[in-house]
Amino acid sequence: MKSKYKVVFLITSLLIVLSISISFLNYAISFSSVQKQLKSQVLPLSLDNIYSDIQKYIIKPHLLSSTMANNSFLKDWLKEEQDIAKIKKYLLTTKKEYALFNTFLVSAKTKNYYSQEGLLEVLKEENPLNEWYFDFIKSDKKHEINLDLNKFMSNNLIMFINYKIFDENSKLLGVTGVALKTSYINDILKTFRTHNHFIVSFYNKNGEIVLSERNINYDYISYEKDNMESFKEKLLSKESSIIEYEKEGDTYLLNSRYIPELDLYLTVEANLKDFTYKVTNVLYFN
Repeated sequence: MKSKYKVVFLITSLLIVLSISISFLNYAISFSSVQKQLKSQVLPLSLDNIYSDIQKYIIKPHLLSSTMANNSFLKDWLKEEQDIAKIKKYLLTTKKEYALFNTFLVSAKTKNYYSQEGLLEVLKEENPLNEWYFDFIKSDKKHEINLDLNKFMSNNLIMFINYKIFDENSKLLGVTGVALKTSYINDILKTFRTHNHFIVSFYNKNGEIVLSERNINYDYISYEKDNMESFKEKLLSKESSIIEYEKEGDTYLLNSRYIPELDLYLTVEANLKDFTYKVTNVLYFN
């Protein structure tokens, strides 16, 4: 009888070991498959989709700012800077036609700040709220994206797309551009996180996050800033790349893409466990 029990125990043990081994083997294969698919298909395709969705909210206004900066009417008007009604009409028409939050013009000669409402203020270098303008004109950049608060517009965070205006002799005439409420973009970023489990961010060439979903993932953003140097060079490459790294025991995949129109890097980050939980559940069930 003892030998029979031994045989039964041995066979049972072998079946259990075999079953567990097969379960773990299937898990490993499925996990690897999901990871490869995420790297080769899901993240790149999602990056393309996000780029297309973001395009109409950022790139089109960006191109509009460039067009305004090269507009002969604005250049001629800035040389004389008279008849404010004309510039009010131009800025108002542009705002309405392209459904923008705001349009603006700053004169390099007088430092007057105009919008569709007319003259709003005279910019002063000692005013902290005006630092954006003086920093911009001192820089070598012809355009920039600036996130700021403007007391004349709202208490919300506003994205300004600024362009310098030059005359035929490359003399600075002023700065023009458009303003967008980041709440629109924030809603898009939130949708990608809640529906697709992706964290979408925009980095500048210094590796700093200039735009991400508001009021979420502060730990993530802080982590990126603290550990950027480890993969900064790869992230800020002009060629699309996949970065894999560990954080608090989880594996993260980060896909980046350079957007030349904005001079920014669009990134899509995914926590691997958000896409492998079904595989893990099958392992536990087995």
